[in-house]
Parts: sequence; structure tokens; C-alpha cells
Amino acid sequence: MYARRAQVTLFVLIGILLLLGGFVAITLLRQPAAPPVITEAREAEEKIKAHVQNCVELLAENSVFYFGYVGGRVTPEPWDQCEYYRIDEKYQIPYYYSKGVNCMLTPDEVREGVLGRYVDQNLQLCANLNSAFPGLGFKETPPQTLVALGDEDVVFGTTYPIKVTVAGTTIDVEPKYTVRIPGRLSKMYAVAQEIVSREVENDL
Repeated sequence: MYARRAQVTLFVLIGILLLLGGFVAITLLRQPAAPPVITEAREAEEKIKAHVQNCVELLAENSVFYFGYVGGRVTPEPWDQCEYYRIDEKYQIPYYYSKGVNCMLTPDEVREGVLGRYVDQNLQLCANLNSAFPGLGFKETPPQTLVALGDEDVVFGTTYPIKVTVAGTTIDVEPKYTVRIPGRLSKMYAVAQEIVSREVENDL
């Protein structure tokens, strides 16, 4: 009799264990899987990309303003040897031609020495990745910006390689950024070049 009770008890225990095992298995299957680290890294990449894009847009706009009003600074200063019409302590406009000194920049100097350089020299400071995204690891390569002066706009193409490390996983943030600033800078500069050329000829 005791043997039968023992057998019944054993079967009941086995049944309970099977039920519990099935319940645990179903519960585990229903639980959402923990997101892999690579997903976290890609989410971080999207946020970093948007953050840097905002900086490129801001600096592209500022560079065009700087070109006209020299409010910021690039190194070396492209108009070091030129005279300025000073608006106030911060803003000044260079004379492209004064007292026999021709300070007119070539189109390449405008694109590379002023507009593109302004973005390149200020982008890492603007992005400030370690402060903007604490807890992540970054390895940055200095940016390089190419500028095209179109008839209706100024196009900035910036390459800014960034490696970001999230929870031990390192990925490359897509490095290309493009910004278009509306404005006929190319046509206006061509007019300025023509005026300076005539002044130079008249002084000869």
C-alpha cells in the first residue's frame, strides 16, 4: 500500500514538474529578447548622424555670413594683408582692392580657404561628441569639406569619419553630410571680380 502511495506521489511530482517546466518554457518564449548590442550601436549612430548634420548646417550658414562680414575667424586669416571697413569690434568687411593692394581671392580660395575651412575648423568643436553623448567612446578623423558655388546655391559636402563604441561594439558612423545654402554667391562674386579687375586696370 505504501508502495502504491509512493508510486502515486512520484507520478504526481513528475506531473507537477512537467507542468512547471512547460509553464517556465512558455513564459521564457513569451519574453521579448534583449536587444543586441549592435541595435544599440545603430540607434546611437542615427542620433550622432542627426547631431552632426545640424552642426554642418549651422556652420555652412555661418561660413557664408563670415565670408561677407568676417565675424568669425579661420586660420590662417585669408585677408591678413588687407584693409577693412569696420562695422563694429566684431564685424568687418575686407576691401578687395585698396591703395594698390588686390585682396580678391580666387574661386578656389573662396571655396577651400574660407567656406570649407570654416566648417572644417569648427565642426569638431560644434559636435563636441563626448559631451553630447556621454558614456560612448569616439574616435574621430578631422573633417574635410568640399564646396561648390552654384548659380542658385552653395553646396557643402563634408566627410567626417567617426567610430563610435557602444557596450564594447564599435561601428563606423556614415561619414557623408551635404548642405545646400540658397544664394547667388557665385554670381555676386563674379561681379566683384569684374569690378576689382577694372580698378586694377585703371591704376596701371
